[in-house]
Amino acid sequence: MVSTRRGWFRRLTTLMVCAVAMCCGSCGAVSDPSAEVVTVGALVPLTGGQSSLGEAVEASLRLAVNIINVDLAEVDSPWRIDLRVEDSNSDPEQAFEKLRMMSEDGIRIVVGPYDSDSIVLAAPLADRLSTLLLASAPLIPNTEQDNDRLARLFPGLEREVDALAAEIDSNGIDHVAFIGREGDWSVAYIDILADRLIDRGGTVRGAVLYDAFANDVNDFGDELAELTGLVEGGINSFGADTVAVVVLAQDEGVQLLEQADPTSVLGRVNWYGSSAMSRIPEVLASSDAASFANQTRYTAPLYYEADSNGFRAVQQGIEDAIGRVGSSLAVVAYDALWIAALTINQVADRSDPILLRAALPNVLQGYAGVSGSFVPDEDGNRLEGGYDLWTVQIDGGDAEWVRTFVFHPSEN
Repeated sequence: MVSTRRGWFRRLTTLMVCAVAMCCGSCGAVSDPSAEVVTVGALVPLTGGQSSLGEAVEASLRLAVNIINVDLAEVDSPWRIDLRVEDSNSDPEQAFEKLRMMSEDGIRIVVGPYDSDSIVLAAPLADRLSTLLLASAPLIPNTEQDNDRLARLFPGLEREVDALAAEIDSNGIDHVAFIGREGDWSVAYIDILADRLIDRGGTVRGAVLYDAFANDVNDFGDELAELTGLVEGGINSFGADTVAVVVLAQDEGVQLLEQADPTSVLGRVNWYGSSAMSRIPEVLASSDAASFANQTRYTAPLYYEADSNGFRAVQQGIEDAIGRVGSSLAVVAYDALWIAALTINQVADRSDPILLRAALPNVLQGYAGVSGSFVPDEDGNRLEGGYDLWTVQIDGGDAEWVRTFVFHPSEN
């Protein structure tokens, strides 16, 4: 039996050594010709709108492979884990096709995808092809409620929106205009936040949505002109201090910040975002985007960072691999692969989809990962975890993401 915590703490210092060598697999990729090799798939956005997240996720997954195989070798297990990473290109249709390919190749557990729209499209296919899907993004309400091959590794989307709503409320914002990509995720985000605003007498000034896969996706002149009209109307009716913009974008949101006119009404109001555009390095790397974000106090929620040595060690391992801090979303990927390994280890026939499906709920109930507990709530979403709010600030010429608010759901 693979230990969930015992093996981790026993090799806490070994983890950092493994992190240095993870790319070449020289630490944990234990060679044993007699061992059965079980491949776990991963749908990772290595390119496209979530590429900065994808790089960190892949590093986290490869770190987990190393540690798991060391653990398996130490307990003389007859099997080893392998990882097949497929690039989803941050595109739901490509995630769907890559999932189909992996399932047809006999892979029975897949980590990802990393955005809600991709999960909505992929989950029914995973069910039909008898593949467990470890969904790695907050899901919109009522997503595949009866699909017992879908594991939800984050709280539902309502938790993230509640964190953003609490931040907006604390700043006296009652009126919001949205700009972002088309899709079910954006619509759900707008609907949930609109409900929170209306409950306290606020309004939604409107939403400007664009096709994120159009050829001219990086030219936001028309969208920003429309947004300017919405914001101007809000300011004229309620004053700039109570109006804000919420961006529902992935990495292309950096171009939105770059192209927004800081001398217009857009520069007079607070800007906020979602976890898809929180603490991403591209905002800081662009002087124009960072300057506008600093001026408008751009703030966005991100799943919380567990206060544990294990969390910090994995985060450091990711940073050693890619040269920058790995977000909490990437650290959860480490736990995701452990969940996959523990599920495989529960069954005698490690390729039997029925046995794997039956084992998964017990693993989720009992696994205490580096990012915390994965016990589900009544809707099947992860119960544990709040959100940190990160704000872009420029101090002495250097832009940085600063944690400015912590949302604990039990306290709000």
